[in-house]
Amino acid sequence: MQASFLRYSPWVGTGDDSDQRGGDTDPRLRALTERAAELEALISTARVSEVLLRSILDTVPDFVIKLSPDGIIHFVNRVAPGLAVTQVIGASIYDFILPGYQETARRSIERVMQTGAPDSYETVGLGAHGKPARYLTRLAPLKRGDETESLVMIATDVTNLMESREKLEVALTASGLGIWSWDRAGDTLNWDAATCAIFGVDAVPESIQDFLSLISPLDRERVEENVSQALESGTFADIEHRIVRPTGEVRWVMCKGRVELDPGGRPKRLIGGVVDVTERHSLQEQLVQAQKMEAVGQLAAGIAHNFNNMLTVMLSSMELATKQTEGETTALLRGGQEAALKAAQMVRQLLVFSGKARATSPRLEDIGALVQRTVEMSRTTFGGELSLGLRLSPDLPAVRCDAGQIEQALLNVLINARDAVEAREGAAPEIQVSVEALREGADGVQEVRISISDNGSGMSDEVRRRVFEPFFTTKEPGRGTGLGLATAYAILREHGGRVECQSTPEVGTRMHLFLPAAPEARRASERPHEAAPRSGRGERVLVVDDEPMIRDLMSNVLGEAGYLVDTAVDGIDAIDRVRAGAHRYRVVLLDQSMPRLAGRAALRAIRALSPTLKIICFSGFPSSLEGADAVLQKPVPTQALLDTLEQVLGRR
Repeated sequence: MQASFLRYSPWVGTGDDSDQRGGDTDPRLRALTERAAELEALISTARVSEVLLRSILDTVPDFVIKLSPDGIIHFVNRVAPGLAVTQVIGASIYDFILPGYQETARRSIERVMQTGAPDSYETVGLGAHGKPARYLTRLAPLKRGDETESLVMIATDVTNLMESREKLEVALTASGLGIWSWDRAGDTLNWDAATCAIFGVDAVPESIQDFLSLISPLDRERVEENVSQALESGTFADIEHRIVRPTGEVRWVMCKGRVELDPGGRPKRLIGGVVDVTERHSLQEQLVQAQKMEAVGQLAAGIAHNFNNMLTVMLSSMELATKQTEGETTALLRGGQEAALKAAQMVRQLLVFSGKARATSPRLEDIGALVQRTVEMSRTTFGGELSLGLRLSPDLPAVRCDAGQIEQALLNVLINARDAVEAREGAAPEIQVSVEALREGADGVQEVRISISDNGSGMSDEVRRRVFEPFFTTKEPGRGTGLGLATAYAILREHGGRVECQSTPEVGTRMHLFLPAAPEARRASERPHEAAPRSGRGERVLVVDDEPMIRDLMSNVLGEAGYLVDTAVDGIDAIDRVRAGAHRYRVVLLDQSMPRLAGRAALRAIRALSPTLKIICFSGFPSSLEGADAVLQKPVPTQALLDTLEQVLGRR
């Protein structure tokens, strides 16, 4: 431009005329030349800037729009697929915003026009092919002098980003994961709402020390050490620990994280997630407890077999000796019998505690005597500081039930009551048990109610509603599996009964166990005394037991009662004897725990050889055996054995 300007300028001369017209030394010409050069540079720069700006606007992914204050579009760098520029230029911006979001956009435009300051908002407008899309919209004023003349709008399509964020939020909510971070330099913690909920706080702790105060004292040192090691090594190790909420509730959490480094490679920030794992931890503890109980059960089964064999010999021997003595010797023998019976009861209780007791066929039971046995056993187990009272109403009806299972249900409730009274401070621990018949009409008796009341810590309504749920417990770790009351509930339900719970915090709890009375049974108090067992009539009995002392004892007892006795050392020996002469035997007395062939297999084989042969089984714990005519739990008193023999032989 400069060259052309000089070529056509009337001020430009040649030769000698230069001196007359000023030449190159003319200041006006020199100034004009410099101004022309500046204009040429500005025009060139403007053209380059326009091209550059056009290129930027064509490639930027955002929508850049020039608006008048009333929202009319005067310029747009791009349009969404499905729209033409001619459809957009001159149209109102509100035509492209969904109705529910137009007012938000209108207020933002008004703010920018009034204040002259930029503004932003989120909106939903038309996207590709008319489908709704989410936009992050920013507004800025375009001014002429101090006056805002128009506006520039930059709209970014964040639909995919928002959907991803929503999916992430849903995933985090579903997982229960809370997000946290700690900036080391400012000792600043950042928690999301989920983390606050896990820790049971409304506000984020102000420092790392405030955070540590929420950790259980049992785990606090371990957590502090974990943080220190992360800062030293640059690696955060996953850690599981307990927290204590402001309400005093203890929860277990799993904490995962990583270390962020500054440009110099030094740890500057810890960031990670935390999740409540209380339920999983509780299940793990319950599994360990169940495994322990299984081990106790296996031990109890072995004790039952061996110890009950010895008790059987002791009881029967003392019964035989009692018949041949008198005076102080008889009293001593009866004392020994009483001690042996208590020892047998201890074994039965061990089996109940271990869960090894098995269901038997329901029998008519004196419910008062059953409850009394359980309460007396609990008194010796719970200790002298606890007052355990019992009240039995007169004329209690008999109940058809599995005595072992009902004892287990009672024990479970009594143990729960014991733990409740021990947990409450300031009150003498007391448990009261009562048994009464609930009548309908003048003579009708429908059910028996066993009530167990304690003055323990009681329960809230929320806890009371869940008290019979399997694995639910409010006890400290290691003190309960959460199965005791659930088992009691299941046992009563199987017997056609039910369990009800009444409780008040800091006052106590009352459990009611209801059992249907046996309609075919007379009241226990009205039952006549049973006649003394009659002796045998020369029937031949086969005694099968691997213990020589048991075989010898049975031979003596049954022989004295009038039976003929053969013995077998195990199941295989018994099968051979029955095969050789099944017609010789009226009854087989079969032990369940023997080498070579166990009692169940021997029972099936003997029954196949002689379907009409009577079989009485001995067991270390209550069980029901298909094919057996009767099952007796060791140790077996002589009278119970003789009674059962007469029953299976049809003489009673």
